[in-house]
Amino acid sequence: MVVLDAPRLLSTVVDVISSMGWLKPALEAMELTQMIVQACWGRDSYLRQVPHLDDDPISALAEAGVETPLDILSMEDEDREKIIQVTSRQMADIARFCNAYPNIEVNYEIEDEDEISAGEAVTMVATLQREEDEDDETKDATTDKSRVVVNAPLFPGTKTEGWWLVVGDPATNALLAIKRVNLGSKANVKLDFAAPDTPGKHKFVLNLMCDSYMGCDQEYEFEINVGEAAEEE
Repeated sequence: MVVLDAPRLLSTVVDVISSMGWLKPALEAMELTQMIVQACWGRDSYLRQVPHLDDDPISALAEAGVETPLDILSMEDEDREKIIQVTSRQMADIARFCNAYPNIEVNYEIEDEDEISAGEAVTMVATLQREEDEDDETKDATTDKSRVVVNAPLFPGTKTEGWWLVVGDPATNALLAIKRVNLGSKANVKLDFAAPDTPGKHKFVLNLMCDSYMGCDQEYEFEINVGEAAEEE
C-alpha cells in the first residue's frame, strides 16, 4: 500500500521543492520516483528494470556494450538469445518491456531569442515526439493515447507514465520553470521563465524527466543572450 501511494506523494514533494526554486533536489525526487516504480536503486544498471534479468546476463550484456532496454532491441537475435538464456515466454516479457520503454525525441526553441532584455519573460516552446513501431504487436495497447500505462512488473498496481520538463541553472541550483506532461504520441509544451537581470550570455539546461523508467531522462544545454533592460517611456 505504501509503495502504491509513493509516486503520488513524491509528485507532491516535487511540487513543494519546485515552489522553493531548488533544481537538484527536484531532479533527485523525480529520480526517486523512478526507483520506486521499477524497484531499483539509482546505482543499479538500467537493465535491472527488465524482467527476468539477473546479475549474470546484465554483466554479459554490459560487456557487449548494452546499457539500456533500447539497446537490447538493437541486438542481433542470435546474440541476444546467447546472452539472455530464458524461456520463450520470458523472452516475450523482455520484448514487451523493451518495446514499452520510452524513446522520446525532443526539439525546442526560444521565442524571439534575439530580443531578450534583462529581467523580461523568456518563452521556450518544446515539442516531444515518441518514437514508436506501429507494427510492433508486443506493445501494450492503451485506450487513451495521452495516457500510457507503464510496464512495471514489480509495482503493486497500474501506473500511468508521466513526465516533467524543467528549465534550470545548475550553476546556482535554481529551478526556473517546470511543467508536468502526459505524453502520448506527441506533446507541445510552453515554458516561461525570467531572464537574468545581468546582460550578457547565460547558460541553462532543459531536463526531460520520466516518473516511471530509469535511464530515459534527457538533458540539453542552451544559451541565451540577454540585452540591456528596456527603458521605460
